[in-house]
Amino acid sequence: GGVNAMGSSVVILFVYDTQAPVCTLTVNDSVVKDGDSLVFTFSSSEQGLNVSVNASEMQQLLNTSGSVSLNDSGVNGDFLAGDAIYANRFSIGTENNATDGLKRIVAEANDSAGNIFRTSVNITMDNTAPNASLQINNNLAVTSSREVTLQLRFNDSFGVQKCRFAGEDRVFDDWEGCSSTKAWRLSAGDGLKAVVVQVADNAENVNETNDSITLTTVTATTILRPLANTYVRGNVTVEAVAPQTANWLIFQIENASNYSLSGALGFT
Repeated sequence: GGVNAMGSSVVILFVYDTQAPVCTLTVNDSVVKDGDSLVFTFSSSEQGLNVSVNASEMQQLLNTSGSVSLNDSGVNGDFLAGDAIYANRFSIGTENNATDGLKRIVAEANDSAGNIFRTSVNITMDNTAPNASLQINNNLAVTSSREVTLQLRFNDSFGVQKCRFAGEDRVFDDWEGCSSTKAWRLSAGDGLKAVVVQVADNAENVNETNDSITLTTVTATTILRPLANTYVRGNVTVEAVAPQTANWLIFQIENASNYSLSGALGFT
């Protein structure tokens, strides 16, 4: 309190603000790679904050990055000025040696009273394409049917998101969820056929692989191996193509001794 020049009492009130602002930090994409663009959003109940992410934090994503300030001015990723939501766009350059893995990015906000609040968000850096392999009809060389089964194996350290398939014309179907098997129809006409698969992970890294099989739509049974007029000894695989209507095959061995014949059901 005090007395002014007129002799009247004056009361001056001081308000001490020791409460740090309550805030959260989010990002539009949690799994990223080089070349991606991010929007960091800092949501608060207070206007007029200074919000930033220092250089050492941002260099976890881009080794040449400086500090990043988040704004509440309605530009550069912020949708509405003065709403206590602060944002900024950030692009991860392609010339980058930041390593793959989980990154914890910390933002700092301070108000006019000097209160400081820190919050964080987790981002996974992933510049590695997923592993993928493809087989047609369990890797058989020949089929007499256009209807085949694809066997697909895939994995990724940070998750596989989707797959798409094409024939030898490379006209891909729409992206779909990946599964270990898939029914597929080969293109028409006898000859060598290919199936191509692209596998994408959660950062949109893509691995492409393929397999091929020969389509022979025969109307008679044909022995593919061993070839005619060849001499064989030891264990030999006999492979034949039969019409789709065939239920079983009979093999007859002539001019041979000390042999046995065994086998199992295969693919038509």
